[in-house]
Amino acid sequence: MKQFSTTGEGIEIEIITGELFFIDPLYLGKIATTPDRIKNTEKSRAKEYIKWLEKEFFPFGGGTLIGYKLVPKDTGIYSFDLKSMKLFDEDNEELESQSVQKNITSFGVDSGSFLIIDWVNFQKIFELVKFDDLLPDQQYFDNINQQLGNKGWGYVLSPGIDSGYVFEGDGSYLVE
Repeated sequence: MKQFSTTGEGIEIEIITGELFFIDPLYLGKIATTPDRIKNTEKSRAKEYIKWLEKEFFPFGGGTLIGYKLVPKDTGIYSFDLKSMKLFDEDNEELESQSVQKNITSFGVDSGSFLIIDWVNFQKIFELVKFDDLLPDQQYFDNINQQLGNKGWGYVLSPGIDSGYVFEGDGSYLVE
């Protein structure tokens, strides 16, 4: 199971809850700076929790920085292909509204990379993954997986400009 991508190859993550978050690892750092605010917040509903995070930590982001995707829980493995990414048209009011409500999967990227995290791991990832330490290295992933007790997360680094992929770095993206 390949959980990280650096040159455009697909990744796979273990599905535990079926609720996936798409988030730039830089944003984890901002959220993690106030762990009490995170721990003392109702987290029973993932979609509502993402909306709360965006309002609380990124009030000027328009509600489109963190992506949400629901996949069947019995899927087992979620395969993500970079070819499923499109540029997100922020001027399209209908898409913007659907994104804010988390009815489509769109998210923002500032670091040229993003994480896909199964809901069950979201809180723990704040403690384990730091942007400056994040490595697309199997030993690094094995260590995090061991602490999580599963493989319900993945990391995608932009393959770069002129790579043939829409995801070239910073921007807003839509996942089909």
